[in-house]
Amino acid sequence: MRKYLGLASILILIVTFLILQFFFVGKVSGQSGTNLLITGVSLSLICALLSTKGTWKNIAFSGLAILLIIFILGIVSFFGI
Repeated sequence: MRKYLGLASILILIVTFLILQFFFVGKVSGQSGTNLLITGVSLSLICALLSTKGTWKNIAFSGLAILLIIFILGIVSFFGI
């Protein structure tokens, strides 16, 4: 079971972004979208941490790291630094 938690982590992250893109954009307040994003990323991180070593765990952590880098670059570019 723990062998596939890395794959579950990736799927949770993808489903979170699909829900945000197709069901939440322009229909609810920004706070609801932020809460959904934080919940999805947190669940994805927990699944990645609990999974066993292997390819899926590495891919899950790489995806989360790329997401974090994009977020930081977005914040930095917003402030014009």
